[in-house]
Amino acid sequence: MRVTTDQRTYLANEVVVAAGAWSPGLLGGRYAERLQLHRQVMFWFAPAQPAVFAPDRFPTFIWMHGQTPQGWFYGFPVLPGSAGVKVASEQFESPLVRPEDIERTVSAVEIADMHRRHVSGRLPGITSTAVGARACLYTMAPESRFIIGRDPDRQRIVVVSACSGHGFKHSAAIGEAVAQLIADSAPPAMLDPFGPDLAN
Repeated sequence: MRVTTDQRTYLANEVVVAAGAWSPGLLGGRYAERLQLHRQVMFWFAPAQPAVFAPDRFPTFIWMHGQTPQGWFYGFPVLPGSAGVKVASEQFESPLVRPEDIERTVSAVEIADMHRRHVSGRLPGITSTAVGARACLYTMAPESRFIIGRDPDRQRIVVVSACSGHGFKHSAAIGEAVAQLIADSAPPAMLDPFGPDLAN
């Protein structure tokens, strides 16, 4: 196979495409049709007493507080190097066409809305002062599945994408399984449920 980048051209027997939000555009076809990109925002709010929210006193959590898909949020304690408690939810209302379309700036309105809807009245001691906010992208597959395996129509392309917002925490195991797939030419059993045919 020949892969041409803006730096040079590479020749390989097989190619692993693990391009996250850029996968639909690179792979085209069923991937461009079925994978959706969604902007996600994470927030860090300043606690009045940081020691109360240290890892040895405050847990990582998921809090379901409503009946709608938006009625929950999750969070992390104040970790070393951070000045705030990280909180976030998930947003799927407005898919993006291209990853370049993401709005990276998080507005004051978004910050205030996150604190009002989820934090206020639930996490006493966490102020409405945001010490950080960042936007990222989820690449969502149908049914929020992973897509990992050989492309059904291009067997020398291994697709590792659409971990539906959860790829990072599984990256070590996925990397090992994909290396085994490439080396042995047979998928490890753990990859059986995640074949790219799920994107059909």
